[in-house]
Amino acid sequence: TVSLEETEASMRENPRKPCLINASYRIQDRNFKSYILDISIGGVFIETDTNFSIGKDLLLNFSLPNHPRPFTIKGKIAWKSSNGFGVKFENVNEYQGDMLKLFIEQKD
Repeated sequence: TVSLEETEASMRENPRKPCLINASYRIQDRNFKSYILDISIGGVFIETDTNFSIGKDLLLNFSLPNHPRPFTIKGKIAWKSSNGFGVKFENVNEYQGDMLKLFIEQKD
């Protein structure tokens, strides 16, 4: 079992930033568009009323505000709720990680 301290530590490890970012993603050769409602270095929460299975692979495309280059990141659906699903990133390169970190730490 995981203790509360470990849970809090892992949450602190990847702080989440609320946002509203246009995203397009591809699951099983189908394309979708929606919004990212929060983001961390490890993943995002995507708003949708479409029901997807946990564990599905997806390819996510989005652009960070004030950043010229769009991101394309592979991920997996890690969890879902009634208004969307959480994606765990699988292949964030160093540059993308740095840009995500800068965006997340930015004060609005």
